[in-house]
Amino acid sequence: MRLHKPLKVINCYFYVYSLCCLIGKKGNNIISIFLCVAGLPVTVFESIQRNFGVTFECFSSPLNCYFRQYCSLFPDTDGYFGSRGSFFNFHPISGSFEVNPPLSEDIIEAAITHIEELLGKSVFLLTVCFYQLY
Repeated sequence: MRLHKPLKVINCYFYVYSLCCLIGKKGNNIISIFLCVAGLPVTVFESIQRNFGVTFECFSSPLNCYFRQYCSLFPDTDGYFGSRGSFFNFHPISGSFEVNPPLSEDIIEAAITHIEELLGKSVFLLTVCFYQLY
C-alpha cells in the first residue's frame, strides 16, 4: 500500500518533534528552549488581530499556532502546515506580527535585534506585538 504525501509529511513531523522532545529532556539546548514556548491565550490573539491587524506568529509550530502563517523551528516539515521558516530568515516589508520568543536571553536579544533591523528597513507600515510570558 502506497502512502500519500500528506501522511508521509505528518509522520515526519511527529517523528521530528518526538525526537526533539527526547533530546530536549537531556539538557539546555536550542531544541529544548524552542519547545518551551508559552502560547498566548486565544483572547489575546483575537484582540491583537482585531485591534492591530495581526495575522502572523513569529515563533510557533503547527501544534500551537493560532494564525495560518507563522515561523517555526523546522521549516522542512512545518512548511507543509504553513510555516514560513525561521523568524531570523523572515524579512517582511509590511504587515502586523505577533512575537512571543522562547525564554532564552540569547533568542530574545536576537529577536529584538532582528525586529529593529526590520523596522529600520521598512518603508511601509510594520507593526510588531512583542510578548514575553514568564
